[in-house]
Amino acid sequence: MSPEGKIPFRIGLDYDAAIDGQLGAVLASYREYLCSGSGKWLAQNWDNIEKAMDYVIERWDSDEDGFFQGLSHNTLDASMTGTSSWIGSMYVAALRASSKMAKLNNDIQKGGRYSALADTAAKNQDSALFNGEYYIQLPESSVQGEAAVENMQVAQKYSGSRELINGSSIDQLLGQWWASQLDLGWIYDKQNTTNAARAIFKYNFKDKLEGIKQYPRKFAADSDGGMLIATWPGDDRPDNHIKYADEIMSGFEYSAASMMIYAGLRDEPYKVLKTAAKRYDGRLRKDCYLKDYNGNPFGDVECGFFYARPLSIWSVLTAYQGFSFNGPEKSLGFAPNIDFDDHVSFFVTNSGWGTYQQTFSGSLKAVITVDYGFVELKTLRLKMPEEHKIKKVLLKAGQVQRAMDFERIDGFIVIKMPEILKIKTGRSLDVICL
Repeated sequence: MSPEGKIPFRIGLDYDAAIDGQLGAVLASYREYLCSGSGKWLAQNWDNIEKAMDYVIERWDSDEDGFFQGLSHNTLDASMTGTSSWIGSMYVAALRASSKMAKLNNDIQKGGRYSALADTAAKNQDSALFNGEYYIQLPESSVQGEAAVENMQVAQKYSGSRELINGSSIDQLLGQWWASQLDLGWIYDKQNTTNAARAIFKYNFKDKLEGIKQYPRKFAADSDGGMLIATWPGDDRPDNHIKYADEIMSGFEYSAASMMIYAGLRDEPYKVLKTAAKRYDGRLRKDCYLKDYNGNPFGDVECGFFYARPLSIWSVLTAYQGFSFNGPEKSLGFAPNIDFDDHVSFFVTNSGWGTYQQTFSGSLKAVITVDYGFVELKTLRLKMPEEHKIKKVLLKAGQVQRAMDFERIDGFIVIKMPEILKIKTGRSLDVICL
């Protein structure tokens, strides 16, 4: 990191910052705090995290209206003008995470500033970027009111820029993907977000890739299906469109599918995941290299073999189980988005792993079993439909059962333990909500 807060996007080399990578580093820092067991790591690193966040504000949003000025480089190996929901939603999520981290480090004033800017950016972006069906990009002059969105020459006048404009991007809600995992709330209007999630599937997913020129790299066979990085439903693709628009990369597909799950979709994310899995069944694999149509079921290919981005598949698990965890606060939560009435899934915390099971038929019965390590609990949050009235909550650990006080907050039953409850290897915690 430079003294002013710039993080080169090629580690160890004197590169410029990539705005999505810079914001991702801020968000990943908050994730590391949540996954830790204390606030020690955050306290040690907060000064640098704060610098990284402030660098984005001062360089690209100096007037603090939530819209970016000038060119901003990104990890699609190009620069973009103005504001897209892809980067814009990440900006809002990073500001919210920074607000929480500032307050955790007793900087209440800075936390308030980040929070206010996040609210402003979210409101302005949602109003300006949603086209009634999905989220687009406004080149810089369009945001300032000097040209209409349809005037693609606004973006094209910038030498070297690569633009989306009216395109449907697979990553248009990437900030929401982060926010859902980090319990940061909805970035944009919830209904707009759900509509945009549906539009991504409608416009970017293809059952077959026949007739589509995958360029500059071909990562799937013509007989395969997949989700394109970007498409232009209005047939208004700019000449200087984003570089990898016509490629299929599973790391993007997995995060988009996860975001769709959080947005309440069911069939669409399943089809995206099933189609990606079919590409990796080994049927076309000739050898372990890029031109073998990704056949190796253990090696997702992007800009290299066994690429890192497809590890975003983990977020599909946490989305389906509605998992939330705050290690320092010893808080654990589940809100299954699949098989709510009869759910079983695997979970991991910073100190152990195990299974979560629940059944629901008017009353909710949940079992948290630790198979390795231990889990310490101070607060447990379980999703409960608002229409179901709960009169009593019982907790059973070993042979001890007790009635617990609880609150209903934002669709959850929230149970606060009188003291830290430690679930050890081979032990279970039973919860009954009557």
